[in-house]
Amino acid sequence: MLKTFNYFIYVTAFIFLTSCSSEDSEPELEFVDFEMTISEVEFTSANIRMSGRYSSENSMLLYREKNSNDSYQSIPLEGFYATLTGLEKATTYEVKVEVSNNSNSLDSETYYFTTKAVEIDYEKLLSDDLVGYINNAEMFAHGNKKIVIHAEGLSDYTDVALYLVNEDRTDSLKMTSTIVADSLSFTIPEDFVSQSPREEFKKMYIGLEINDTYQYLLNKHAWINQISGHTVSGDDGLLKLKIFNTKPNIKSLTVVGPYDSGCFNYTKLHFIGEYLGYWDEYYWTPESASINIYDANGELYVSLLQDYDNYTTECGKLYLSIVSQQVLDEGLFRYHQRNVATAEIYKMLDGDYTAQLTFNFSDGQLPVESNIFEFTVE
Repeated sequence: MLKTFNYFIYVTAFIFLTSCSSEDSEPELEFVDFEMTISEVEFTSANIRMSGRYSSENSMLLYREKNSNDSYQSIPLEGFYATLTGLEKATTYEVKVEVSNNSNSLDSETYYFTTKAVEIDYEKLLSDDLVGYINNAEMFAHGNKKIVIHAEGLSDYTDVALYLVNEDRTDSLKMTSTIVADSLSFTIPEDFVSQSPREEFKKMYIGLEINDTYQYLLNKHAWINQISGHTVSGDDGLLKLKIFNTKPNIKSLTVVGPYDSGCFNYTKLHFIGEYLGYWDEYYWTPESASINIYDANGELYVSLLQDYDNYTTECGKLYLSIVSQQVLDEGLFRYHQRNVATAEIYKMLDGDYTAQLTFNFSDGQLPVESNIFEFTVE
């Protein structure tokens, strides 16, 4: 009887020890210095790369749309690389790694990425047709200028918004935009650049929001590098829209004369500033320019007109010109503006005056007036 009892105790102890040994042999679940990098995110796919160490006996990559209550989709992990396919465009996903054994599981930190929404056609946006409007980092513009962005797949979406974002990313303005097929167009407001106090220009990023995505447009430098397989990271690769103040602006005055020869007894008033020029291919080409000069009592003293198509050499005229061929503004010829308005006035009396330039257009645009400039002739 005692032998039988001892044998029972031995078998029971053997089974218990075997069971404990089996439990102790399960792999430990852990993530050590684990990080996930998500790259080459396209419309419906993304590449996943992991670093560090994790329990690889039974490991899965789990993913689903962000903030979704749906179950995770999963793919088995073999090593430190994986590719997700069959994703939805313009959608944010959450992804993590799960390791498990027979009784427990452990999840890594959750990571997020957003699939591409559209393919911007930078060749059209930054083409050679825009010579004089772009450099490697910026596109030049002005109030009332219409800008068109072509993007493959844009017509697939209804939730689209475009923003102009300041350089510090502290403020943005949602633009009124129109979508036709795969093109989005917007017009810069006429009063976008301040007149009081006068701003010479503003620099803005262009942000495009589609569903879950938000992307800034690239500049020419980044686009060219992208074509050759290189990436320009950070703000250095983002397009800045440099919006010039094209409202005519008289800054200063030089008085010459009166002359004793040529235009006898005519005083030349050289108003130095920034004015709409005579350039056929540009938006701000006026049909004519005029200047009104008022005396100290506010009475009209003289009014002169320049018709750009009928230049005259007669005395007593108004003409706009460029003082120096060296006047450049980041590759642009004063943004295609004249910088001197000369008024020839016969036997001009000494006194206090005000002057204002007006530019008229033949294409339906409203007249544009300069600031009112006060001056004295002595």
